[in-house]
Amino acid sequence: MPCLVTANSRRLSPTLIVLACIISPAQAEPREDDLFSAIGEQVTSDGHFLNAKSSNSADFDNWCKHYLAGKDAEADSDWRKVAKTISKPDDLHSLMKNAIVRITFSEGNDPRRSPAKAVISMMTSSEKALGKDNALLCSGYSYASGTCKNCGAFGEAIAYKRKQVNLEEKCFPCDKRQCYTRLDFAGLLLRFHQTDEALSITNHMQPMVTKIRDAKLDSDYHRLVAKLKEARSQND
Repeated sequence: MPCLVTANSRRLSPTLIVLACIISPAQAEPREDDLFSAIGEQVTSDGHFLNAKSSNSADFDNWCKHYLAGKDAEADSDWRKVAKTISKPDDLHSLMKNAIVRITFSEGNDPRRSPAKAVISMMTSSEKALGKDNALLCSGYSYASGTCKNCGAFGEAIAYKRKQVNLEEKCFPCDKRQCYTRLDFAGLLLRFHQTDEALSITNHMQPMVTKIRDAKLDSDYHRLVAKLKEARSQND
């Protein structure tokens, strides 16, 4: 991803320009979560951060300090308080992005700065704070899965995407969003050669795709099914 600095970039602080130049370590597809998109979503035209909860919360600041110091019990308590403030579907996703930006640019070379390790910690605390059946966890699972995938933690990436699929099935039955989550999951499984499970997922969701009757969803679904069948035939 090239970093383009234009005349409009002069409105932003040097720190934000540096953040915007970050390249995701795993060369993710455009839809994947990365630090560049995190900055793009958090910055307005005049360069101010939008998420006041992340930038001004004492609990958020304490989590960053305690997490990096290896004080897991304190960090867990801090993030539970942060998680209890969320009220919108994408809040957890945004808060986790902000946290990754903060610890990535902190001083030192502690391995705890690894985004994968950090999202695992945040999701564990979020589940405790909100309860594992809370729909507000869905965006967090999505972000955690993408982050773990980009960091090479493939087992965790699959596990979080599976949690997202299962929770959305409970909370949003026959919903287009659930269909796309399932397609993402099947595509992730295909990437790691788990073709049989991926085909099982697409077969299970076919009645839902037919019922929703969305042209793009239908096209994306059939394109992925074709890839899965091709992959299975090559393995036979």
